Amino acid sequence: QVTFRVMLDEYFEDERLKQIFCVFLANVGLPSVKVNALRALIVLKEFLLDGGYYVIGGMHQFVDQLASVFRERGGILRYQEPVLKITVNHSGVTGVLTASGNYYHARVVVSNVSLKQTFIQFLDEDSIRLCRGLRELQGKIGLLQSSVSVTVIYLGVQRDEKDLNRARTVWYLSSYDADQAFADIYEGKVDFKGRSLLAAFPARFDSSLAPSGFECINLETLAPFMNEMFWEQNKNRLSEILINRANEFIPNLRSRTVLKEVAGWRRVWRWICSTTAAAYRITIEAWWSALLEKLSGR
Repeated sequence: QVTFRVMLDEYFEDERLKQIFCVFLANVGLPSVKVNALRALIVLKEFLLDGGYYVIGGMHQFVDQLASVFRERGGILRYQEPVLKITVNHSGVTGVLTASGNYYHARVVVSNVSLKQTFIQFLDEDSIRLCRGLRELQGKIGLLQSSVSVTVIYLGVQRDEKDLNRARTVWYLSSYDADQAFADIYEGKVDFKGRSLLAAFPARFDSSLAPSGFECINLETLAPFMNEMFWEQNKNRLSEILINRANEFIPNLRSRTVLKEVAGWRRVWRWICSTTAAAYRITIEAWWSALLEKLSGR
């Protein structure tokens, strides 16, 4: 497979230009030497030519609408009821057992947690013996590497009328070395230098997100999982580093900030339902490689 780095070297000579293209690989979570060229081009096409999309009122509006339609069609939602086990027999799936002790019969189970949780944590030894090929599948899934996680800082700030920057998203890199910044995070090193971050300004196109005279700003950066204790001890340190960086290109950000909330490991885990708070679940290249292999008929 041709990597994105190989493709960049073929068409460009200026290393700074190459690294500018690599900035967008934050949405893949890997440096250019580990990303399939076609996969990277799809990401670039979406962000550079098509732009992003946003649900007015916040992403929860989309979720609420899905839930509403689900209920209208006879669906029942159970909250605060974690699944403990997916049950199967020789014919396939039969239902789920929850932490509340309730058992729900089902001919189909749609799982939105990680592959490892679904096929390893939720299936017991009896299920493995009943399903042909399941143990081999578990072995393959066990070898997959989780993607990196993410830290998000939400800021409520006083609006600066002198700030004429109408950008809705800013990709920031402290130097022309996106590859090294992402490679270090992928290898488990926390970026306490604030070398890369994404700043989003959703209230600039959705006034419902902030009171008059204020706006919300989101700062995001990739981060290795580490462990819960590490992030509880270091999330505020990292957030201050990112705010200092953002203050370099957002006028008077620190002095205008009236509210700060850090989405650390536990918050990300709750969003994603992944044991390692992986922003992209498994490393996206594992899926991409499998897809290319299938398309090639191997």
